[in-house]
Amino acid sequence: RQRDTSQWRVYLDNDIVLNDDDMNAIVEDTVKHLSFGNKEHPFKGVFDGQNHTVKGLNYENKVLDPERDTGFFAETDGATIKNFLVKDANIWADFRGGIIVGKAVNTTFENVMVMESTLHVTCANNMLNVITNAGFEGGLIAGELDGCNLYNCEVRGGRAVNNTTSGVQAIGGEGLYMAAFAGYVKNSTIEKGMTDVTNKYDVVIGALGGNNVYASGFVGCMAGGAKIIDCFSTAQCYSYAASYVGVVAVTRAWTGGLAGRILSEKGNELVRSHFAGDLSSRQYNPIAVIPI
Repeated sequence: RQRDTSQWRVYLDNDIVLNDDDMNAIVEDTVKHLSFGNKEHPFKGVFDGQNHTVKGLNYENKVLDPERDTGFFAETDGATIKNFLVKDANIWADFRGGIIVGKAVNTTFENVMVMESTLHVTCANNMLNVITNAGFEGGLIAGELDGCNLYNCEVRGGRAVNNTTSGVQAIGGEGLYMAAFAGYVKNSTIEKGMTDVTNKYDVVIGALGGNNVYASGFVGCMAGGAKIIDCFSTAQCYSYAASYVGVVAVTRAWTGGLAGRILSEKGNELVRSHFAGDLSSRQYNPIAVIPI
């Protein structure tokens, strides 16, 4: 996480099976965090899994020491990730995370699969939000994609889960995006992607609401220049949002098949893509001083 990796070529020669002792040793004794790369030193090389599998990738975030961009890779920039399967992972992330990568910039993904894995993403400051909530972005492939190309990437089985309870939220917050494939997508093309997972979203705001919750069977937000081509989803998406006292604003839940939110009609494309899963959402606002 402290080196220039632009010339790296990493090849996985064997399947890797990790147990809890392995993960504790990796995190505590070496990198202090799950992921390759970070904001200052994103992974820039080539990672070729050579069709091998990493199994048992388990990581629990530290409540008192949150760190964004959690995944097998924290952040990538100009990287290539291909021919790689992650199975039976259980990842807890703050603010932004994915099983494969937290945030990917100008990165190419080919033949990458996540199978029977669970991603939990929480707001980094979900205990007490005095001014605003930082929001979050989560997807089993990636939390955020910017300038990326993805071909033949799949998510089979598993769950994307958020359970957030905010005690005090004074003014409101950013969007909360949780999706089966990627949370936030801009200037990126996803071609021949597939998801078959459960996406569950529960948000409860205690005092002063103001969040928009977006759950989707494929991507949480198409933020401009996002292209989804020949993709298919059979995900089961459920979102629940509650504001027990909505003095200024309330929390709203939005659920979509292929996209939870499309920011602009310009520059985003959905081409020959289909959703054949299940969608459901609930909203509970018993006291709303300002009408919704």
